Amino acid sequence: MASDARADAPAGRPGFRPVHPGRIVKRNIDALGTTIEAFAERICTSRQTVHAILAGRSAVTPDMAARLGRVFSTNPQFWLNMQAAHDVWEPERSRDIKRIRPFKVKTMTVAALVGQHSTGDAAPAPAMSAGKKRRKK
Repeated sequence: MASDARADAPAGRPGFRPVHPGRIVKRNIDALGTTIEAFAERICTSRQTVHAILAGRSAVTPDMAARLGRVFSTNPQFWLNMQAAHDVWEPERSRDIKRIRPFKVKTMTVAALVGQHSTGDAAPAPAMSAGKKRRKK
C-alpha cells in the first residue's frame, strides 16, 4: 500500500530549516539600536547566555522564553514554538524517523488512546448521543 507523501511530509515549508529564535532576537536587538550587553542586563541574564542564543549554540528555554516575551511584549509560547520547530526539523528528516509508519487506528481515535494512557482508564469514555444529556446529581 502506497503512503500519502503529504501525510509523511514534515510541517512547514519543505527544504527550509526553520530559523533559530536567536536570529530573530538579534534582529530585534539591532532594530532597537541597543548592545548585547545592555540587552542582557535588561533581561537579567549574562551576555554570554545572550551570545550563545544569538549564535544558535543554545536553545531558548522556558525561562528565557518568558524573559523574551516580557521584553518584546510577545507571548513566551511564540519563542518556544519557534525553538521547537527549529529543533525537530533535522530529526524529522532522519532515515530512522522516515521509516516509521503510523498505526492504522480503527476502533478508537488517537486522542482517546492518549487520554486513556494519561488517566489510566481501562476503556475510553462512552460517547454521548446528540439527543441525550447527562443529568446533574
